[in-house]
Amino acid sequence: EEEFTMVLKAACVFRSNATDPKELEKNRRFFQNVVADSANEIAIPDSNYQDALNDWYSGEENWVVHRSTAVNEKGICDSCGKHLHSLELSPVQVTEFMAKIEILVRENTKGKDDDGVRWEKFKAWLHRREQKRGDKGAYDCVIDAANIAYYKQNYQGGRFRFAMIDSIINFLERRNIRWLLIIHGSHLSNRDCRTSQDRVLKEKWMKSGNMYVAPGGFNDDWFWLYATLRRGGQTFLVSNDVMRDHHFNMLSQKTFQRWRDRHQVGFNVHWDKRTQKCSNAIVLPHSMFSSRTQLEYLDPNNSQSCLSDRVIEGDYPRDKDITAIHSPICTTGIVTSYQRGKQLSYTAEKPKLEDLQWLCCRKS
Repeated sequence: EEEFTMVLKAACVFRSNATDPKELEKNRRFFQNVVADSANEIAIPDSNYQDALNDWYSGEENWVVHRSTAVNEKGICDSCGKHLHSLELSPVQVTEFMAKIEILVRENTKGKDDDGVRWEKFKAWLHRREQKRGDKGAYDCVIDAANIAYYKQNYQGGRFRFAMIDSIINFLERRNIRWLLIIHGSHLSNRDCRTSQDRVLKEKWMKSGNMYVAPGGFNDDWFWLYATLRRGGQTFLVSNDVMRDHHFNMLSQKTFQRWRDRHQVGFNVHWDKRTQKCSNAIVLPHSMFSSRTQLEYLDPNNSQSCLSDRVIEGDYPRDKDITAIHSPICTTGIVTSYQRGKQLSYTAEKPKLEDLQWLCCRKS
């Protein structure tokens, strides 16, 4: 990020000193390409990056610049009224992402899985659901069972709570959201499945056909991640996991970060220690847009934005005329570790919408 910012600021300095029209146009093209590259790589930049964008576009003719503007929950910019987009992976990026997951699974289960049989069994199970059950085999979300069952259980007497998983499932079903539960086999043993109520819930989920049990020797993370990707579309993962584990860092930072931004949603559920019951289960709303730097381009055929659709797949292209930029910074400091710097940068807590301030630059 620091390198992108330095290059953008250098281009600003060059523009202020250059006089040759050809050199100025070459510099303008260069600046736009760096903006495109940085938008693909950096989700939420820091204020120095915003300063560089502000300096450039404030000095360009027919450009309007607003700092510290807001974007509402529908993705509409307060300053220009434009809808921000949902930035998704392209089909090629999804295929490559899934292939990378499979490579990591095999590398991390050597000696635990005979020629990948158990992993292939999982893939075959997903395929059978699609083939035999048709639309009934489809799912809108994947549930990370362990993350929900251990939610706020880090106290003496805290444990794996089947009832909390069921409360989240009930929340989804009341809204006609189809679910797939991924649970590790170790949680179905007597160690975690202790009470008669636990066993009733386990049997209910098994009979539904909507639960897959990750085998011993495997990390259940791979299963819910792969299942969410395989289903595609707007399928989302229900989990508060901040994904700091080392195996997430073995994935492409850019690809993983963009997927997580669009397809992970959090939840809340309250466990009453006194009554031993849960309440107030809720799955948080799925954001309508991506909270990251966004660009729009000129369509040479009709002089209008060619990125008017709400969903955009893949990376921003180079060598095209940018007509609008929306770039956020985080005001709370949470994003310092999320956005940049170290290997774990993209796996920390995601910032809230109300903690973001946006730079809006648009061609008038």
